[in-house]
Amino acid sequence: MELKEIAEIRNWTLAFFAIIGAFITIRTFRNNNQQRKLDNTFKIIDYLRKHIGNEQIERFIELFQANNPITSKNNEFKFSNGYIEFVEDMFTDGGCGNGEIYNLIQLFDLISISLNKNLLKTELIWYEYGQMISKCYEWTSQIEKKIKNGFQNFHQVIENL
Repeated sequence: MELKEIAEIRNWTLAFFAIIGAFITIRTFRNNNQQRKLDNTFKIIDYLRKHIGNEQIERFIELFQANNPITSKNNEFKFSNGYIEFVEDMFTDGGCGNGEIYNLIQLFDLISISLNKNLLKTELIWYEYGQMISKCYEWTSQIEKKIKNGFQNFHQVIENL
């Protein structure tokens, strides 16, 4: 064997090991990211469990039942005692929910950034708190729609002047 052939075999061997090393490095990086996502998710779930107590969950259940689409309008809460409140009242002092729902929404807002950046295992968060997140989002989106419609109506009034 000539020196050129030995050098070429050595170069191909080095290239082969470099490709295997790169593959192992990328796979390890991905596995570490998945483990980090899992760790972050369990930390967030633990945080939520510490900050969402029985009072908030009971209030959510009460409001969820009061917001029945069969017995009430889209943005109102009709309680078993006949009392009616609107979704906007959840965000006033002493209003519907006594602040528990507002606190829930603030906590979910904190984790939404991490969910959007794909830093958490979404399935686990949704498994634990999905129905609450979905319903709170539905309630707050009704407020956004109302504000947006009011803003558009305001512009129409201004244009008509």
